[in-house]
Amino acid sequence: MLAHCLATGGRAFGTTAAMVHELGSPGDLSPGHAEILVPLGSRPRPRPRLLVYRGAEWENVRAVKVNQIPVLPIAETLLSVAMHHPFEKFRAVVNQARRQRQITLSQLTRAARPFLDDGRRHRRQLKRALEGLTEQPTLSRSEWSDEFADWCEQCGLPRPELEFRITDAKGVFIAQVDLCWPEHGLVVELDSWAWHHDRASFESDRRRYGRLAVEGWTVIAVTWKRWKGDPDGLAKDLAMALNDRRTA
Repeated sequence: MLAHCLATGGRAFGTTAAMVHELGSPGDLSPGHAEILVPLGSRPRPRPRLLVYRGAEWENVRAVKVNQIPVLPIAETLLSVAMHHPFEKFRAVVNQARRQRQITLSQLTRAARPFLDDGRRHRRQLKRALEGLTEQPTLSRSEWSDEFADWCEQCGLPRPELEFRITDAKGVFIAQVDLCWPEHGLVVELDSWAWHHDRASFESDRRRYGRLAVEGWTVIAVTWKRWKGDPDGLAKDLAMALNDRRTA
């Protein structure tokens, strides 16, 4: 990437810039080529697996260097992903940047203002992407939760709420659960070995599940092996549970 930037006078852009900032991995983000932003008047020669962007809206955005590679700042990097890639990729890198405390939603919104002016290219896509974030503002504690919520939508299920806080009838806090369909009384807890590998965690989870059951919630615990090994069966189970709670 550094060689591309030196040869073109450009900066890492889009998902390539996100990877330079260590947001996501090539397997998650790569569109099959490197993305680079070059000065408006430049005409770099074509290079294999290199996609070139240019635009007046980017001319006043300063470059930063990460591992010697010129790259857009973190906020503008996220905006470039929003403008040129599917919403799911944008949401994933934004959530990771937020978990790492590299940016807040208010900072991202402020950085977007110059790009939302009338007449700017990709303005509508950026506006829809930002609206998508604010419609589902809760940030999960893990990428697995984000991916699982996306997968639910892909299966035709309603999108669950993330990190949902459950209280009893008196308003006393019971638990904060990974994913939840509150209107259906259905909870999904993701059983990760990294977080639940000891006896104390195991016992604590079971007490919490029991308390939720007493309060009328249905809890489905999902392991990574189940999700990846039998996704169709899991989707059917969730659909049945959602339908049962809807008609109960």
